[in-house]
Amino acid sequence: MHRIRPRLSFVVSAMLAVLGVSPTFAQDLAMVPAPAGAGVSLRGLRLPDVRINEVADVRDSTQRTDNVRVPHCRVTGVIGKGTRFGARKGKLILWHGWADPALNPLATIEYYEKVLAADSGAREYVRLFMEPGVLHCAGGAGPSDVAWLRAMTDWVERAQTPQQVIASKRDSTGKVTRSRPLCTYPQRAVYTGQGSTDDAINFVCKESR
Repeated sequence: MHRIRPRLSFVVSAMLAVLGVSPTFAQDLAMVPAPAGAGVSLRGLRLPDVRINEVADVRDSTQRTDNVRVPHCRVTGVIGKGTRFGARKGKLILWHGWADPALNPLATIEYYEKVLAADSGAREYVRLFMEPGVLHCAGGAGPSDVAWLRAMTDWVERAQTPQQVIASKRDSTGKVTRSRPLCTYPQRAVYTGQGSTDDAINFVCKESR
């Protein structure tokens, strides 16, 4: 396993905190030795130095919530009414895997809640879906295959606001092995108590307690 100097490790961790990227994700991605003969080396990796006062500012970019340090959302663009997005009657579907090891899913929730706080009618044009057990973009134990384009098309062209979407997980042959409804946040899928827990039909969307 490749290792980096403590000081450089501190700087890298600070930079990752600013971006909202998990340090362990970066370590697994970049610090695992390359296969023999791959011709890849970390010796040429150079990172700009960071002064102590700049690194200290990282503490101000996070907030503590239930013992979890959550990087402040870096998306600051306004999408509400009165903007070009609103004038075009734009629609936005956000989704994030709860098991994402790279980008903190709580930051996406924070952004969504900021949009709602800025515009009480924001649910007319933005929806958030959280995917249990899903890693970064896809993969993991949870189902992550969703017909997002169909959901967006139905919303824009047919005025069918997405209340829930069905996510599926397939094996190597393409067979669906698990499906689950994804509910509009803050709702969540709750098992009815009957039937297979791998079938979306046996779940209903309910408000989180």
